[in-house]
Amino acid sequence: PEFFAAMAAQGFNVVRLLIHWSALEPERGSLDRAYLQRIRAAVDAAAAAGVYVVLDMHQDAWGKYIATPEGTVCPPNSEPAIGWDGAPQWATLTDGASTCRNGSRENAPAVVEAFRSFYTDRDGIMGRLVATWAEVAREFAGDTTVAGYDLLNEPFFVDINRPQTAAELGTFYARAIAAIRAAEAEAGGFSHIVFFEPLVNFPLPSSQPPADFSTDTNLVFAPHTYAESFNPLLLSQVFPLMQRAAARYG
Repeated sequence: PEFFAAMAAQGFNVVRLLIHWSALEPERGSLDRAYLQRIRAAVDAAAAAGVYVVLDMHQDAWGKYIATPEGTVCPPNSEPAIGWDGAPQWATLTDGASTCRNGSRENAPAVVEAFRSFYTDRDGIMGRLVATWAEVAREFAGDTTVAGYDLLNEPFFVDINRPQTAAELGTFYARAIAAIRAAEAEAGGFSHIVFFEPLVNFPLPSSQPPADFSTDTNLVFAPHTYAESFNPLLLSQVFPLMQRAAARYG
């Protein structure tokens, strides 16, 4: 509660509240209700402070189960991955690809393969995240403190030469939005905003889901930009790209 009160005191009235698939569904097909109640407690604390939340299904480099095993010797010019947040172990399908990374955390072959498995719905793992989103939406269907849902933080572009990835991401978004809306209706709630992001956290045309991936009208295109911080580009260079990208979605 002190965290949200401190934010409100500094003039903030909304926060992205990170939630994790690995904690929501540690065992396939079984939702961890205790973790869901932890999310509920955080939302209630935010409400008490007058702060809205966006529930953000967060991931960085797919998940913590891509950490390089202890004792692994990585090839020259590469280093072990430490494992980040995101997907559960059972949804981390890498075919034994190397977890060593050369450069950014997403460059590990295991991360690439895990995302490829997700985009192609291998073993139905995309469908499981869709079902998990439905459970979250059912829990917060009538909650006015929840400003919306961010479907997947910074989805990774596995191969710049594989343009169908953007369409596959659009398929996930369409399925998740439909499941969320059905869950909200079943629970007697209302339509919350759904935030969706492009691939590679950058709004290039090749990184975006198709403009017609959903007919839902309560969507927000939400690319991230780190211009003039992590990204060497200038804000003046990035904003026009974002405006053109956002125009695709009306």
